[in-house]
Amino acid sequence: MVFSDWIHWLFSVVMDWAWIPLAVTYFGVILTILLENRNVSKSFSYIFLLIFFPIIGLVIFYFFGRDYRKNIKFRLKGENDKKTSEEFRQRLIKQQESILNNLEDNFSGLSRSARLLFNVENSLTLTGNRASLLVNGEHKFPEFFQVIQAATHHIHIEYYILSEDSIGNRLVEILIAKAKEGVEVRLVVDGVGSAGLKKIPGLLKQNGVKFEVFMPVTFKKLASPNYRNHRKIMIVDGSIGFIGGINLSDRYLNNGKHNLYWRDTHLKIEGPAVSNLQLNFKTTWEYLSDKIVPFESPYFEFTAPTSDETPISIVSSGPTSIRPHGMDSMVSLIYNANKSIRITNPYFIPSEELSGSLIVAALSGIEVSLILPGIADSFFGSTGLLFLF
Repeated sequence: MVFSDWIHWLFSVVMDWAWIPLAVTYFGVILTILLENRNVSKSFSYIFLLIFFPIIGLVIFYFFGRDYRKNIKFRLKGENDKKTSEEFRQRLIKQQESILNNLEDNFSGLSRSARLLFNVENSLTLTGNRASLLVNGEHKFPEFFQVIQAATHHIHIEYYILSEDSIGNRLVEILIAKAKEGVEVRLVVDGVGSAGLKKIPGLLKQNGVKFEVFMPVTFKKLASPNYRNHRKIMIVDGSIGFIGGINLSDRYLNNGKHNLYWRDTHLKIEGPAVSNLQLNFKTTWEYLSDKIVPFESPYFEFTAPTSDETPISIVSSGPTSIRPHGMDSMVSLIYNANKSIRITNPYFIPSEELSGSLIVAALSGIEVSLILPGIADSFFGSTGLLFLF
């Protein structure tokens, strides 16, 4: 066999067997996608890409589907957040023990869930609050804008979606006016949820509003859902807070201009529990801007609550969380329920742990009621997944 023939034979053997390591590589990549905590639609997108465009798909997944750098960045953020949360905890720890003891006397089930969060997530349960339920955008936005207009010291807003439409433009108009009055205005939006912004960022910065984007992305379609900021919170003057599911967009207004009726809920909080919301904003702002929001009045109030009424805990979790604190708190509350459990959620894709706890509750005689959307806004949202699994 001449040298050229030997080379040709070796090449043919290698090519005949090359599919094995390639197949193992692709199997490993697909298994990784399925095992990671990914958004279902994003997982299917990468898998389809790998199947129909093998080489290109592998390259795209390598550069955009892996989160090594983000893991490192969020690990550092987690360490800083832990220090900040511990300082907050120490300032209220004496008061917290008294609150938890009172809850045990009056609300034993709630007390167990509150103590779980206090021990595991550093989430404090604070009393002496007032809470108002705001149903749908048409009820939220008038109250939301009224509170902003009455601000005297600071306005802190952290949202997943801010759109350049009538709601977004109205917000910008009010924020600029307040900044010109001397009110401190800080605004954080998510790089994917608010990717369509064009004029708003420049307009805000030019007029004294401090503006940051959480994890900007170049290719929105390929962004990992694990590293997005889905919070929808606002804190005004350290004493009034908003939290819930309604983003800053016209689509949440049921004014007849949209095809879908949008049913969602927001909550207005007044009282000590607002400091928990402020803590969450503080950690995000300091991570993005390197500027400190101090633990002092009027940003934070560490005075004792005026009453034992309306206990509120704010539960937060993310890529740096040791456990899924939101899920833990829901499961704990479900197991400690005495009479009824009512859930409304636009994307109800329960884990085995959550569905199991609801079944156990129902079999125990607890009334379990769920309200889910008849028409989901995403194919892979709530009802769109029921036939897949």
